[in-house]
Amino acid sequence: MVRPLRPTSPLGRAALSKTPSRPALPRLLPTRDNLLLAHRHRERVLPADLRPHVILTGGHVQPTFLIDGFVAGIWDWEASGRRGCLRLRPFAPVPAGAREELVDEARALARFLAAEEAAVEVTFAAPDS
Repeated sequence: MVRPLRPTSPLGRAALSKTPSRPALPRLLPTRDNLLLAHRHRERVLPADLRPHVILTGGHVQPTFLIDGFVAGIWDWEASGRRGCLRLRPFAPVPAGAREELVDEARALARFLAAEEAAVEVTFAAPDS
């Protein structure tokens, strides 16, 4: 039996709160992620003005990253021999605190994508203007 969240529990208060106690952690989403592909109300996470940069002609959905639960940019992965580079392309400047957490998340993904002993780096492109 699944019980509904109770507003008296810490988890219930956080889930039911309209203003969370802390921003959502940065996350990297893969290409064609379900959040952007099938979500009924994409504008909850993807502002309409950014949609043409994320959902391309033919419905191809770029790999994106979220900051505080909203799409904040796209990313790509390039591997060459024993080196790999995960490049983050934000749509606007990334706040300092979120930037550090985003780099940590990107490094973890880069290590996963790379060969075990490959050198990995994470880079930022200049924000789109």
